[in-house]
Amino acid sequence: MALDLPDKLKDEIGLLKNELNECIKNAKWVSKDNLHFTLKFLGNCKDDILPEIKSSLKDSVELFNSFSFSLKGIGAFPTKKRARVLWVGVSEGKEAVIDLRQAIEKSLASIGFAEDKGDHSPHITFARIRNHRDVGKVLERVETKDFSDHLVAVNSVPLFSSRLTPNGPLYEKIFEIKLKSN
Repeated sequence: MALDLPDKLKDEIGLLKNELNECIKNAKWVSKDNLHFTLKFLGNCKDDILPEIKSSLKDSVELFNSFSFSLKGIGAFPTKKRARVLWVGVSEGKEAVIDLRQAIEKSLASIGFAEDKGDHSPHITFARIRNHRDVGKVLERVETKDFSDHLVAVNSVPLFSSRLTPNGPLYEKIFEIKLKSN
């Protein structure tokens, strides 16, 4: 389950990537077309379980009103000193994203998927660093980057399949569940 991003926002994250690429040489950058907001990764699923997944999600996700979120801040997991992942954080609309994600977790747990009960900081991964790297000094320049003029409207929640290829993953929308209109 993931939320797609508007092209203008993907372009702006791409510009950030270009700026950081000069300083962080050992990163694998997420291609612009593959930038998305993951709500829940399901792993390998057989096609015959898709109707059950859709039915379970429909019952919980359709209860949510449409909402918007914006992005602000750049960070690293697990820490800036031992960075493995670079991400863009969510500012406005963060609680709505967290609530939606928790509902998806509970819904899928009811049909046998493992529930991730840990704290989840909503974010968009835009790079993976191959070797632990202290990126603190590099991120200081951009860590307060504000993307808030790109409000992301969430009117539906799609389920994507991903297929790994030598050129990176390919995503295909399988179905989407509409949220209630405000």
